[in-house]
Amino acid sequence: MVPYYSMRKILLSAVLLTSLFASCKKEDAPVTEDPIPKDRVFFTLDGGNMSNYTMLQLDDKQRVDYYIIANLDRNYYFRQDPIFDADGRMTGMNTNTEADPSALLKTATFAYNSNNKLVIINHISPSTWNRLSYDSLVYNGEGQLAAIYHSKPNNEVTPQFAFYSKETMVWDSKSNIIARHILPFSGDTEGKDTISTATYTYDDAINFMIKPADLFVMDLNNGITWLSANNPLTQVTRYPAGDSVVTINNLYTYDRGNYPDSIFHTRKATQGGAEVYNNTSKFAIKYKILDK
Repeated sequence: MVPYYSMRKILLSAVLLTSLFASCKKEDAPVTEDPIPKDRVFFTLDGGNMSNYTMLQLDDKQRVDYYIIANLDRNYYFRQDPIFDADGRMTGMNTNTEADPSALLKTATFAYNSNNKLVIINHISPSTWNRLSYDSLVYNGEGQLAAIYHSKPNNEVTPQFAFYSKETMVWDSKSNIIARHILPFSGDTEGKDTISTATYTYDDAINFMIKPADLFVMDLNNGITWLSANNPLTQVTRYPAGDSVVTINNLYTYDRGNYPDSIFHTRKATQGGAEVYNNTSKFAIKYKILDK
């Protein structure tokens, strides 16, 4: 098993398989008044013969049972199994990097406010359950995620925690996140220089990762757009300090129900105007039909 620090990096860092952003506008797509799909839920994202895949399995209460990201060609496997309380709230996360479910270890706990909104994600040691760091989530007046504050220990002897960065989300009138700013944070002071800014565009189809609603905690970095009503078409992230830009485009195809059924994912990176990376992958999207 990899060290816990690497495991946590996997949980929160960019994961290519789940960085689902797109590139073409589907014209004349019907606008759905209720953005929550009631008849189906995402099941797999398959890059070919289930050797490079993402899988979501639900329990009998239609909650996340487990969530897997795997690339068997690269000997990569990461599984997350949420823990729920009697009220159906996700209160913790077991994770592992092996196909054997018995190797699962608790690596996170969650806390909620009086409105049952997730407000704290504690990252804990799987061996001692001591808190290693935490994230604080803030919501706007419409109940949408508005900001995430990330903390780290400020000493090693008696850990005290201080925020080191803040993410802010900008929403449009269609319930889509259209911008995300990451700023440095020191003490109680927010920095003026932006670490990165991401902007997004969307199609008009139902976001195939929108359900269950708490799925985004499986990947706080890329999963932010799973909170949006529609599927991201483009993401352009600018890093001013390094004069670099990462552009993600996806071309979707859609089934007769206007659900995405495949995605051509292209990721390109430039630095100082010169291209340093360009890759395109294709994934098939499959669903499970829910009991009505």
